[in-house]
Amino acid sequence: MLVQDEQQNDDSLYDIDGLFFIISKEDEKYVKYIEIDYIDDWSGADFVITAGF
Repeated sequence: MLVQDEQQNDDSLYDIDGLFFIISKEDEKYVKYIEIDYIDDWSGADFVITAGF
């Protein structure tokens, strides 16, 4: 789920093309990659997040 949040002491902060992403160290060790796409088509617009574990 993509939510707006504040960085905590044990979080990693990533700046990707001016967008900032926070992921907890606990979750980070389980995720091999995260891909975030923005889709805008006839059914609407939304972010699609794919994670590899």
